[in-house]
Amino acid sequence: MDDIAAGTNTKARISAEEVARRKEALRHAQANNRIEGIYRDPATDPIFEAFERGEIDATDIVPRLKIHYGIR
Repeated sequence: MDDIAAGTNTKARISAEEVARRKEALRHAQANNRIEGIYRDPATDPIFEAFERGEIDATDIVPRLKIHYGIR
């Protein structure tokens, strides 16, 4: 996804444990959203995958989603 590639920072690698924590946090958030009837657009997966890999921080997710959806 171009908006991910354009803004991806080169950060220090995160541990496998941190990757697992991030995946679990996203899984939990997605489950909570499903309970509320909210489903994630699969086109946004690269944003969340970049977070899981440690390429972006949690604070970068919403700005990336806004770019993806053209919201300023």
